[in-house]
Amino acid sequence: MNWPQITWIVCMSLKLAFEAFRVFIRTERLSVRAGTFLVHMAWVFFVAM
Repeated sequence: MNWPQITWIVCMSLKLAFEAFRVFIRTERLSVRAGTFLVHMAWVFFVAM
């Protein structure tokens, strides 16, 4: 993988994480489930790489 591709992937994942975090704050009742989901997605992302 070249640097532009890595940079793009990092930017997109940060953007997605920020959006997820905003929703996460909005729905505090689902905070535990959302946190578990984010950790799971991060794990899948790193394994996929």
